[in-house]
Amino acid sequence: MSDSLDLERAATALARTMNSYGETVLRRRNTSYTQFRILSILTETPGIPGKRVAHCLGVSGAAASKQLKILTRGELVASRTQRGEGRAQRLELTHAGRELFTALASELHTPLVECCRIAGEDFSELSAIFRALNDIVSTRLSEKVTGRTAESPIPAPRTTPNLGHELSAFLAALNHRTEAQLSMHGVTLPQFAILRLVCASPGLNGREIAEELDYSTPTVSGHLAHLRALGLAMDVSREGSGNTQQLESTAAGRGFTQEVLESTAAWVHEVCSQAGVDEAALATRLLAVGAAAAEYPLPEASAAGSR
Repeated sequence: MSDSLDLERAATALARTMNSYGETVLRRRNTSYTQFRILSILTETPGIPGKRVAHCLGVSGAAASKQLKILTRGELVASRTQRGEGRAQRLELTHAGRELFTALASELHTPLVECCRIAGEDFSELSAIFRALNDIVSTRLSEKVTGRTAESPIPAPRTTPNLGHELSAFLAALNHRTEAQLSMHGVTLPQFAILRLVCASPGLNGREIAEELDYSTPTVSGHLAHLRALGLAMDVSREGSGNTQQLESTAAGRGFTQEVLESTAAWVHEVCSQAGVDEAALATRLLAVGAAAAEYPLPEASAAGSR
């Protein structure tokens, strides 16, 4: 289980670092990360319906519709109807949308290529490994998770090497699967992230949890209240901490976390084995790229507001 979870942690850490860089790039062009993902999905699979876009994003139809309306008003996305499909709307990028995506993709792509070079890793090779993993995942139209079916959220594969895209797609599939398992217990992904952190580092307070996971303090407070109600976490008071409540997982919380992590590890191991991928070696390679990415300079903020 250790190698599989090491790979999951290394992939998540690298994605988190690159997402932070990406958010800076996207802000300069008044574009959100979700909007960029929509542009990416429509570049790969033009003509898909809005419902499929929501599924690829792993969000509700209403959430996807809100972002699509913004992109449509900005004349970046257009909809059309197809004969024989009634009023069903199919979505595609406009010329301006394609131009924006090409520019953003280049700005986001180049740093990751450079970080691979600094780490002594082959960008194309790592991209190919994750593409192979995604090909395996995408052929599973559905996977049973403790009796529940979870459809893969991965759109059509790319034709050119793109580690950022492949890594995001792999983690999206993993999160989608985990979310299906958690939902049967009334727990969300953010709540599980908090529970996992509290299990690993007992005694943290709400502010520290918010800082570690980059959540707002009120959001953490709401999630913690839910975890307490489920009997998965509890408050503890320690000498010298004043009135500050610190958090620990309960025995039930630790058992639940272990169960989910074992299921996650088994899924990662199964996919990697099918692709002939050494999980420990791949985790080590991603950690090297992640170390280079953590030192990579952020883009200048002077161009903020341009599109």
